[in-house]
Amino acid sequence: MNKNRRTAQATSGPSKDAADKLVKGITRKTREQYSAEEKIGIVLAGLRGDESETLSRN
Repeated sequence: MNKNRRTAQATSGPSKDAADKLVKGITRKTREQYSAEEKIGIVLAGLRGDESETLSRN
């Protein structure tokens, strides 16, 4: 009787994986790109301990 029924885990597993891959792909493609100068500025601000500059870049 229960042979034809799928468990909730079996039906939601692949779709969750596909959704995770889709979200990661979108995040990767829309990630902000920093120039070399901006990267250096971010690192130097972090070393100085200037939180306002490092937080404003996120």
